[in-house]
Amino acid sequence: MVMFSDQMNSFDLGVYDYDDDTNEKSSSVISKNLTWRLDPEDSLSDWKIVVETETENNDEINQTTYHVHKNMLGVGPRRSAYFSRLFRTTQQLTELESSTSVVRLECSAAAAFPDMLDFVYSPVGNLDVSTENAVALRHLSLYFGIRSLFSRVNAFIQGDLNASTSTTYLTEATIYHDDKLINVACMLCAHYFANSSMVQLEALPPCLFRKVVKSSHLHCGSEVLSTRVSEYCRAHPEAVEDNGYLESLTNPKKMPHVHPKEALYLLSLWIQNRSCDGDNDNHDGEDQSESTHTPSLQQRCITASSKDWKNTLARSFSSDSTPLHHHDTSSTDGVTRKNEYINLPPHVKIELLESALYTASQDIDSALSANASLNVVIQSQRENIRSVKAERETSVKELIKAQNKLKMFQSEMKKFKRVPKEHRFDASDCVYSSTYGYGYNSRHAPSAMPRIDKNILEGDKDGYLFCDTKEAKYWPIYYYSGS
Repeated sequence: MVMFSDQMNSFDLGVYDYDDDTNEKSSSVISKNLTWRLDPEDSLSDWKIVVETETENNDEINQTTYHVHKNMLGVGPRRSAYFSRLFRTTQQLTELESSTSVVRLECSAAAAFPDMLDFVYSPVGNLDVSTENAVALRHLSLYFGIRSLFSRVNAFIQGDLNASTSTTYLTEATIYHDDKLINVACMLCAHYFANSSMVQLEALPPCLFRKVVKSSHLHCGSEVLSTRVSEYCRAHPEAVEDNGYLESLTNPKKMPHVHPKEALYLLSLWIQNRSCDGDNDNHDGEDQSESTHTPSLQQRCITASSKDWKNTLARSFSSDSTPLHHHDTSSTDGVTRKNEYINLPPHVKIELLESALYTASQDIDSALSANASLNVVIQSQRENIRSVKAERETSVKELIKAQNKLKMFQSEMKKFKRVPKEHRFDASDCVYSSTYGYGYNSRHAPSAMPRIDKNILEGDKDGYLFCDTKEAKYWPIYYYSGS
């Protein structure tokens, strides 16, 4: 009889005795999550995806094969709508017969393809996304119909798209003809154009740089724009060889003024690569009647050079590259400007020199006028100084007189001596009575000064003249000891 208790019992239920021929390698594979990175035999792969990419010269095709699984691609929250339909179709397709899909992708999309597969296979939807592969992943999500991937990538782009990343997004979006993303990225590039790094701008292909410059969202001053355009043209000399490219970048509506530092360079480019239709600029298909009323790039460059003739033309004429001003310390700039000037056609040099001479003449006239005005101011200030100096001398003289008079008063005041209280006045010397009150007190001030008396003790300072009994005020009396 078997006894049972309320506690858990351990029963003998036998052991696993299935004849399993799984080797050690297969056992380790089985314990892992299913992924396309496993050996296709171990993972029981039932589908292949061949990704083709063209080389830079388009002379050969590179292929990469991925061993995947139909259930991972066609089922689940991260499934591909493309493969889901493909695996369920009843049509006789070559792909189904060979269990192979061949796709041709751009290089960046091919590089991001493993990241897409990792996302599809991940149990929690992990995604390795960055600025460099975000647009390619967005393209793959639309290409293969992976809605969850599209949402994840879009959320990343919303937070990552800014002034420093806009050029990368614009370049990548153009590769995949992603119009929405192109418009947004181009708008940001144009808005932050003046403050963007030239390294980022120079990374743009010529067609995209022109697209940014022509954007209605361009936020950049005219002279700054001319400087940035010049720097880009130096980095991409092949782009300027295209007739009309330079004219489109220097449209007078966007660039009415040229920075003097870049004037000779842009002028030399315009001369070398101007359109075949003569001396007039072709401003991107503008109405000819309108363009005739706007200054050509040549005229704007000549105007800019002549305005700053000291730092542009004067440096070009000098035999060395010694700076004319303390702030211009680059000898290389002087040599470059000299070469740019030398390569100009004679008739352009003449026009440039005439404009510079006219501007220099105006500068000299202005300087002379300013010098004359300054002389008038200096003369007026001199007269004011003389007037102030004369007033000062008069004041000094009056002060000296006042000081002398004060010294005289001080000397006279020292001759007054105070009458001691013990002194008794002769009643005949004053108009008040000496018998009234005590001593020589009186309610009335004296009408005459007392005479020097030998009985006056000069050492005693307590003498007084009379007392006002109502307010009890005592007034001292002095005698004059002078002649």
